[in-house]
Amino acid sequence: MKLSWLANLKPRHIDIAGAAIIIATALPLLMPGVNPLLRSGSLLEQQQAQLAIALRNEKELNDFLVDQRGRLAEIQAGLAKENIRLESARNINQRIARLTSLAAGTGLNVNEVLPGATMRGERFDSVPVRMNGTGSYPTCVAFLCKLTSTFPDTSVNSFELAGDPQKPGSPAEFHVDLIWHAAAEDSGGKR
Repeated sequence: MKLSWLANLKPRHIDIAGAAIIIATALPLLMPGVNPLLRSGSLLEQQQAQLAIALRNEKELNDFLVDQRGRLAEIQAGLAKENIRLESARNINQRIARLTSLAAGTGLNVNEVLPGATMRGERFDSVPVRMNGTGSYPTCVAFLCKLTSTFPDTSVNSFELAGDPQKPGSPAEFHVDLIWHAAAEDSGGKR
């Protein structure tokens, strides 16, 4: 290969050829796909967007935590005011008599009351009580309202009310499952 033609080039042509080689070599480095420094701009924007989302989530979670702490303080203050004294589960017969009397006082006809086995707990015992009978919807609502105020240590686990469409004037049947929270006792007596 003869390079004699290079000897005839003017310095200006050599400068132009050198600049073209430099540009051809440097051009790929100016593309974001090749040069990581140019890609970092979009990466930085993505990270800033993710940071903004994370900060917004943190604020929402912090607001939720403050709200929940407020609710917890209200509940604890309510519990301190309530001062419910739990009775012993051994008083089940008296509790059944009082539940039946309350139901009858609201207009319900109680057919049966079935206490279940006491479930021992660390802080209290739970006694399931199933009541079956008949009554109207308003009398059932009245019973449930009076139940919560008369027996704050008793919760309603389930409630069913069903009427007979063949006998529209007849009272509906109800089934209510209650949980009576009694004072905790160990197997040998009181704790």
